Amino acid sequence: MTSEFDLAMDLAPRTAGAGCASFTGRFTYEWMIGNAVNGGVVMSLATMALQRQLAGSGGHQDLLAFSGYFL
Repeated sequence: MTSEFDLAMDLAPRTAGAGCASFTGRFTYEWMIGNAVNGGVVMSLATMALQRQLAGSGGHQDLLAFSGYFL
């Protein structure tokens, strides 16, 4: 069984420039707080994309730090 969070973290690869990966994700209404997407979900999706890019380039895929500011 796939959870709602697993579905939200689904990334589709896109064609990008040389040496650079690009992914497409989709946020649904369920992850909205007021008029904005939940910041934790945004950061989780960004982290997943970064992990995939690092793994694909042979780098260390476990991030040591990741921070964001929500205004």
